[in-house]
Amino acid sequence: MKPGYNTKEELWEKVPDKFCYDTAEFMRPTREKIDDPIWADIGERNKKALIISKTFEIGFYSIIADDFNFDPFPSNDKYDLITCFEVLEHLTNPAFLLRNIVNLMHNDTILFISTPGRPKWMWSAIHYHEIDRKRIEKWLFNEAGLEIVREGRINMYYPRWKMWLGIRPMIRRYLCYTNIYELRLKNSV
Repeated sequence: MKPGYNTKEELWEKVPDKFCYDTAEFMRPTREKIDDPIWADIGERNKKALIISKTFEIGFYSIIADDFNFDPFPSNDKYDLITCFEVLEHLTNPAFLLRNIVNLMHNDTILFISTPGRPKWMWSAIHYHEIDRKRIEKWLFNEAGLEIVREGRINMYYPRWKMWLGIRPMIRRYLCYTNIYELRLKNSV
């Protein structure tokens, strides 16, 4: 848990709504092509998934495990849409999670994954991995049999007053963002 927060809910409450709505807007062109998707979100219910659910007026399943590093998912149900927001960087074994996710996909499944983006000298000590675009594609996506359909960056929207708390908060306001990837299985239609 990040210092200064007692629960994951407290941490998610600090995430600006605009950040969550921008994620939904990135997903919109793809979502509009899928009629009544069966959607699974990897991890515990969180503010971002709830806002996306409300925006698109669709429900979702939360897929959780005791340990995403080593525990296989409890079922092999297939989903049309899968989201995995801000999870990979917290795992010691993100490749295992991606292999589990691939087992939940059929040829037409769309997967959205987001990870932090920031200069290497600002990588967080609470993350096991912060992976740049080149390495995430080569070491994780390609190895799992996934290909990038499109990608984007979403600004983190730190409050303006925070940038006056020091150099790092000022830099964070302008250089920190989230990478978001739309993925599908390689060789799918």
